[in-house]
Amino acid sequence: MTENREHDSSTPEDPLLGRTLGERYEIVRRAGAGGMGRIYEARHTHLDRKVAIKVLSVDPLSPSRESFQERFFAEAKLTSRLSHPNTVRVLDYGNTDDIYYIAMEFIEGSTLRELLEQQTVLEPLRVVSLATQLCGSLAEAHDLGVIHRDLKPTNIMLTVHADGHEFVRVVDFGIAKPLVDSEVETQAGVLFGSPGYMSPEQILQQDLTPRSDLYGVGALLFLMLTGRRPFPTSSKSSPSLLHKHIHYDPPSFKTVHPEGRVPDCLEWVTRRCLEKDPDRRFASATELSRALRACELAIRGIVPSPLVLSLDAAGRVVFDEAVTAKLQATAVTGVVPPRSAVPTSSSAPQTLATRPDLDTGWSRQMTHPMVLVLGGILPLTVAILLALTALVIAAVAWYGIATTEPRELPAPSAPPAVPEQQAVPQPEVLPEPSAPLVDEPPAPPVAVDVPEPAVAPAPPTPTPEPSDAPLPPDELEEGMNDLVDPFGE
Repeated sequence: MTENREHDSSTPEDPLLGRTLGERYEIVRRAGAGGMGRIYEARHTHLDRKVAIKVLSVDPLSPSRESFQERFFAEAKLTSRLSHPNTVRVLDYGNTDDIYYIAMEFIEGSTLRELLEQQTVLEPLRVVSLATQLCGSLAEAHDLGVIHRDLKPTNIMLTVHADGHEFVRVVDFGIAKPLVDSEVETQAGVLFGSPGYMSPEQILQQDLTPRSDLYGVGALLFLMLTGRRPFPTSSKSSPSLLHKHIHYDPPSFKTVHPEGRVPDCLEWVTRRCLEKDPDRRFASATELSRALRACELAIRGIVPSPLVLSLDAAGRVVFDEAVTAKLQATAVTGVVPPRSAVPTSSSAPQTLATRPDLDTGWSRQMTHPMVLVLGGILPLTVAILLALTALVIAAVAWYGIATTEPRELPAPSAPPAVPEQQAVPQPEVLPEPSAPLVDEPPAPPVAVDVPEPAVAPAPPTPTPEPSDAPLPPDELEEGMNDLVDPFGE
C-alpha cells in the first residue's frame, strides 16, 4: 500500500518525500543523488529504525525496461546474501508504482572521497588497514559470484567504532550497473563505470572476473598513497584517459609524490594490482590481503625490511619462511605484534580518525566484532585493569609509609636498684681488762647500754663470789686508797 501526503510550499519539490514504499519505508529526507538514482533517509515503520533507500532511475518508456527489471531482481537477491562486516548489507528490495528501490543499512560516517578532500595523502599503515578491510568485503562477494565493477572513493564508507578503530563499509555491489552515474560515450556504444578506476578489460567491454575489481583496488591504493589517480585528466570521460588505462604503465611514486616515503613493498603491491593483463595480478582478494599484511609487518619492523615479494604463475604471493611464520601467527591470534618504528609519509594532523595505529590490518577472517572483542580488546582490558590495580596498591602503601611519623624508641631503663642490706649491728666487744699491776680485787662490772643484737646475746660474765678469806695487807691498803680518791687525786 502506498501512502501519499500533501506537502506545503516550504517542502522541496521531490515527489517521494513523505511517501511510504513497500508499506514500511517512510521517506524522511533526501541524502544524495546521482545518475543512477537518488539516496534517501527513511524510517522502517515496523521496526522504528533508520534505513537508506536507493531509488533507481528507470525510464518507463525505455525498451530495455523489462530486461532491467529481471536483472534488477536477480542481482538484488544475490547481493542481499552478502553479510561481511565490511559490506553495507542489503535489507530489502522491491517495486512500488514502477519505483525500484533497495533498502540498505543506514551508515553514519563519511566517504573516502570526503576524507581525501581533507587529507590528500594518508599514512601507509592507515592505507594498509583500509585496503585490507576492502579486500575482506570483496573476497566474500567474489566467492558468491558478485563482482563490484565500480570501486571508487564515493563507494567506500568510513566509520569509527567505539573502540577507536576505523572501519570500512563497501556499498553498491553490482546493482543495476547499466544505470550507474558515470556514463562514457564510446564508438561501440555506452561504457558504464568510473573511468578513473576502471580496468582495461572493462574499458574494452570484455568479460569481467574478480581480478577486475583488484585493478580498482590498485587505483585506490595509488590515490591514497600519492594524492592523485594513476592517470589524472581534466575530464573523467576523456578518451585519452581510457587509452592510458589500456596502454600506459602508471608512473612511479617518487615521480608523483617525491616528498613522500612510501615503502617499496606497498608500491610493488599497487603496481601489481594495476597490471594490464589480469593474469599478472593477484589471484584473489585474499592473496592481495596477505601481501598487504606482509607489508604491514615490514613497516612495523616485525620482519626484515626491505620486504621481497613475488607472485607465482597462479598469482599467489610468495614469501620467505620468516614472513610466512609471522603471517600464520597473526592469522591465528588476529593481532599484529607491537611495532618498533613506523615511518611517516605526510605531515597531516593526527586525530582519532586519522592515527595510523588505530588499525592493525586484520585479515578477513578476523574482522568479526566478537573476534575483535575476544581476541584483542578483552585481554587488553583485563591487563590494563590488573596493572592499574597493582599501581593503586603500590601508591597506597607508599602513602602510608610516607605519612607515618617515626616512633622514638624508649631509653633503656636502669636496672632496678638493689636495696642495700642494712648492716646488722654487732655487739661491742669489750676489751678484756689487763692484768692489774698489783694484786687488787677485780672491779665490779659496769652496765653498758648495748642495742639488742640481731644474734643471740652473749651470756653474762659470771660474777665471782666473794671469798671469806682475809685480804693480804697490801691489797687491803690499795683498796682503801681507791675508796678515798677514785679519780687518782
